[in-house]
Amino acid sequence: MGKITFKDTSELADAEIELISDWYWAEWSIEKENTKQRLTRKDSDDVLLHTLMFSDGTPVTTGGLYRNVNLLKVEPRFNIYSPWLGLICTAPQYRNQGFGYLFCEEIQRQAKECG
Repeated sequence: MGKITFKDTSELADAEIELISDWYWAEWSIEKENTKQRLTRKDSDDVLLHTLMFSDGTPVTTGGLYRNVNLLKVEPRFNIYSPWLGLICTAPQYRNQGFGYLFCEEIQRQAKECG
């Protein structure tokens, strides 16, 4: 595990947003255009924060805090719980190396910072 850094979606280049949309398509068949729109909309109150984690400059894990998750479509009674830690995805070649844990720790830190 190299030097770990993080970028908020507001700091991401188009190619990094594209990479996240590729990961989400590969993992969950989430339409790429939907991901791009969701991550780049400035007026959305749905995405509280979304982050991309890097190891030595290479993207390894992404995810964030959301008000709306697909689970709520199936189980609306869970709507009382918010925000949701969601869309956590680690690139396959970096799985089982502790990146997901580090990422969730960072999201928790950011959430506390935001209040």
